[in-house]
Amino acid sequence: ELHELKGSRQPIGGSAPTDFDYELNRFEIKKEDMFYMFSDGYPDQFGGPKGKKYMNKRLKDVFIDIYTETPSYQRERLREELIKWMGDHEQIDDILVMCIKI
Repeated sequence: ELHELKGSRQPIGGSAPTDFDYELNRFEIKKEDMFYMFSDGYPDQFGGPKGKKYMNKRLKDVFIDIYTETPSYQRERLREELIKWMGDHEQIDDILVMCIKI
């Protein structure tokens, strides 16, 4: 089962106001829970047959498909998925995907 916690739209540095309060999320975690955190670089990457963005839904579907696999398999699968998607398109942004297993 996938639960999504959306990040704040407020930037962390640069033009961020110093008196801004970030939203605090609390949730119960259990052994074997898996957490994925990612920047917008992966879902915003252009590619595929029509040169469209990869999108969050497609990335979440990959997470659901790989969450039981080893970390090294997950890393390779995500790398190969991105390369395949990009095709001849250049990488447009920094890309971060982080996985934590409890």
